[in-house]
Amino acid sequence: MPNYITHHGEAQNVIWGAGNEFTAFGFLQSQGTQLDGQVSELKDENGELRGLSVFNKKTVRTAEITMKKSQRQPDFGEIVTIDGKRYICRGSNKQAENETYVKLSLTVELYAGVVLS
Repeated sequence: MPNYITHHGEAQNVIWGAGNEFTAFGFLQSQGTQLDGQVSELKDENGELRGLSVFNKKTVRTAEITMKKSQRQPDFGEIVTIDGKRYICRGSNKQAENETYVKLSLTVELYAGVVLS
């Protein structure tokens, strides 16, 4: 007997092991986390490298979410709370998949030392 995966109804419990942080928007399909920032070289009067300065550190999270077509996607600049941390929405793309559900691609950022209000 072949191995088939079958889902009935809205498959509310399907999160594909990605966690449930984004469930307010729909069914989380995948997510990623990237730590980012900028580095500047510190050189002396002879042009020799003496150190590095790290600044503008941030955490960038991405998610692919399947949600109902009627669900509102977050606006650019809107605050999205994940695990009690407030991220700023830097991009959201809602793409039709079929008649009832759409795919939401979401990018949010959390800057070190910045409090979002």
